[in-house]
Amino acid sequence: MKRVSVDIGGTFTDCFLVWNERKFGGKALTTHHNLAVGFQEALGNAFVQAGVPADMSLADLDSIRYATTLGTNALIERGGPRVGLLVTAGFEATVPLSRGRGYGDGMSDSVQRDLPNATRPQPLVPMALIAGVRERVDGFGAIVIPLDVDDLRAQLRLLVDQGAQAFVVALTNSVVNAEHERLVEEIILDEYPSHMLGALPVTLSHRVSGRKSEYARTNSAIINAYLHAVMYHGLAAMEQRLRDASYTRPMMLVHNSGGMAQLNSTSALQTIHSGPVAGISAAEQLAAESGIDKLVCADMGGTSFDISLVVGGDVKFYDFNPVIDRWLCTTPMIHLLSLGAGGGSIARVDAIFHTIEVGPESAGSEPGPACFNQGGTRPTVTDSDLVLGYLDPLNYAAGTIALNLRRARRAIEDEIVERLGMSAARPPEGAHTAAEGEGIPVVAARPPEGAHTAAEGEGIPVVAARPPEGAHTAAEGEGIPVVAARPPEGAHTVAEGAGIPLSVTDAALAIKAKVDANMAIGIGRELRAKGYEPADFTLLAYGGNGPLHACGIADAIGMKRIFVPPFSAVFSALGAGNLDQIHIHEHSKIFWLYDPTYKEVMSDFDELNALIESLETGGREDMLRQGLPAERVQHRLELDMRYGNQLAQTSVVAGLSRFTSARDVLSVIGRFAQDYQRRFGPGSAQPQAGVVITAVRVVSFADSERIDFSALRAGSVACAGPAQPAAHRRCHFGAAPEGVETPVFTFESLVPGQRIAGPAVVVSRVTTILIEPQWHFVLCQEGAAWMTRAH
Repeated sequence: MKRVSVDIGGTFTDCFLVWNERKFGGKALTTHHNLAVGFQEALGNAFVQAGVPADMSLADLDSIRYATTLGTNALIERGGPRVGLLVTAGFEATVPLSRGRGYGDGMSDSVQRDLPNATRPQPLVPMALIAGVRERVDGFGAIVIPLDVDDLRAQLRLLVDQGAQAFVVALTNSVVNAEHERLVEEIILDEYPSHMLGALPVTLSHRVSGRKSEYARTNSAIINAYLHAVMYHGLAAMEQRLRDASYTRPMMLVHNSGGMAQLNSTSALQTIHSGPVAGISAAEQLAAESGIDKLVCADMGGTSFDISLVVGGDVKFYDFNPVIDRWLCTTPMIHLLSLGAGGGSIARVDAIFHTIEVGPESAGSEPGPACFNQGGTRPTVTDSDLVLGYLDPLNYAAGTIALNLRRARRAIEDEIVERLGMSAARPPEGAHTAAEGEGIPVVAARPPEGAHTAAEGEGIPVVAARPPEGAHTAAEGEGIPVVAARPPEGAHTVAEGAGIPLSVTDAALAIKAKVDANMAIGIGRELRAKGYEPADFTLLAYGGNGPLHACGIADAIGMKRIFVPPFSAVFSALGAGNLDQIHIHEHSKIFWLYDPTYKEVMSDFDELNALIESLETGGREDMLRQGLPAERVQHRLELDMRYGNQLAQTSVVAGLSRFTSARDVLSVIGRFAQDYQRRFGPGSAQPQAGVVITAVRVVSFADSERIDFSALRAGSVACAGPAQPAAHRRCHFGAAPEGVETPVFTFESLVPGQRIAGPAVVVSRVTTILIEPQWHFVLCQEGAAWMTRAH
């Protein structure tokens, strides 16, 4: 196997190379002005490790898989063309009005609650570029009003005169009967043929999404059209660069549905968030092959923190209606929750509450954290990690970036310590905190003997330390132990505006504690929204900063097991290299498997089987178009199901390809009940309310050679001799703010089975693993590692 996979993030571009069964990971800063530069630099780093010249090796590669942020960047920059929208007459205001809570789509909880200041996003399609077409199809697919062709041609000319550079056609009920949308496309191509200068691309909404929901389906088509030109030109240029370098095979693009396809079979919408989704796919395979049943995927990179769940079995977590940027869409996307919490997340002082906040704003790769020496002046999480002693200034990102400790300290002092109105010194012995209700504690450290703590209920400590038994939790019902009504015994707090001295180290500890708490809260909400308990899960820590903050996150939420996967710093890129070629076709349609009114199980399967057959045909044609032989194409049937008229619906792998008898129906109902009860608890299934299929999905795929994780199965590593540290350096922790001499181990010098007790630091070429006090580390096969809490 000779394979390259690349994941382009907001701060770093990650590359994973497999060369004759040897594996290598490379990193480079993302070059936002030209993503190809960072791509080639990361690829070059991996080839250097493999000891092969890049110009000679590209021609020998089996495939190149690419997870791109071109679409995401174009949305952020609003760099797309002027899109003209054609809708059914009378529905011109559907997109501009959005929906009742449209002002909050894509925004944080605090912004969504701020109703007086609520604003809707600037539309991608202004009202002047929306035209109504005289036609109507009802909800059953019957044509009520035929398409008025003359009126359509007039509307097209009007949109072109207004400057439309692309067309989106989103007619009411087109997912039931797409005849009118196809006819509109024919007329557009007749008016503006593709061979003429000025030809305009056309996007039909029913081809982008087969689900009902006019607003979300129209948004999906608009975003797809808006990104089409940017994606096409950028990726075509990338593919041409590879051809010039002797790589002649098609470049494979990672999809946010958990698969990949060639450029000619990829829509722009399918590339949004494709990098993090590749990591989730790798986690699913790792869980299946290593025997780890329940995982929380925690991908902490330089810009964001992406959360997803892997629970094994036939459970699939899709976002039925993901929010992309500020718009509700409908597309089959693997579910993930993204928070603004990465190494580049900027720390600041809340001017009202005088507390430290972190993110979501990021320094990115340009200028980057202050310690990068690239002009950044605002403190980030990476700056605090450097100040606390966790990072080696001379061995960051394989030594390609020399970190400047002085700049990191200066940024924290200027932006945090001085803005809090405190001197950069430790509090004097016996110093008191603010009066009851006066302040918000931002760091929990053990003060000198005699120092007073805040009164019960006074503040909100943000240090993610394990609370004493009975401590209060962060939010009612969330169970995240990051907020305690009474600080742990012996802890001191920093009061709001009270003039209590705070050192740069204290501020750095507070930054780390705050970002760890933010991530723990996000994980807790994600788990409990799906009916799970954090203590039952293992934290899968990857991304450049995941292993560095894993112990702090786990302490904050009460998890006791952490698994660091192989090549954790480039794990999403590794996942891209393990993906199958996949195409997903789905269609919204109601089928009652069990009708509670008549107490009957479904017995007529002709319509359902015909729909499954048509979706399989579409997937098969897509795969054949990519050059795959028909005998390699496989199909997996997935059903979106709910009980009666409940809002909660889940996706279930059917375990069959056709319905032939009541036994098949009962089998699917049983699978759904097991999934439902696994999420919401025993006895929660409600089949007496009726069992409904709301959408049918066929996943067409072809298996490919994968990297094997079976060597990681629990219990397969024998104990080895003690590990020898390469050095010691002073590190600061919440439980030891003054700092302790901490052993530093070189990852490459460790052998499987060696155990290390925290506190300790394990440094590799491209990441740092922090073993905090009370945690133990053991190295496994393939460079993976377990960390477990002592008690």
